[in-house]
Amino acid sequence: MSELQITVTEIVETDFGEKVQLDTPYEAKQYITYMPWQASDTVNSEELEAGTITPDYEFSPNFGCHHSWNPDDYVWEIDRESIHQAVEYFESVGIEVIDETGLLLTA
Repeated sequence: MSELQITVTEIVETDFGEKVQLDTPYEAKQYITYMPWQASDTVNSEELEAGTITPDYEFSPNFGCHHSWNPDDYVWEIDRESIHQAVEYFESVGIEVIDETGLLLTA
């Protein structure tokens, strides 16, 4: 299991809709980019670093998570509607998630 921590820091409006900003250590990148980009995609196994055990997590068929690095804010951004399942996935690989927005309190 990992000892990584991801912090949900802010909800922002972008040209691509509402995004959730994630403050993460570099090591979390492989887990973020592993998630399917859109519902018709599979996971991105090639994003895992050598020696990383493939996560034992099955994303729902309609799950997609557009993710991008925001170099100005130095955070990852993911679609707001994907955050709850993304958190389930992060926790399944041992990543602690801290919510500074209150977003995770809503269903």
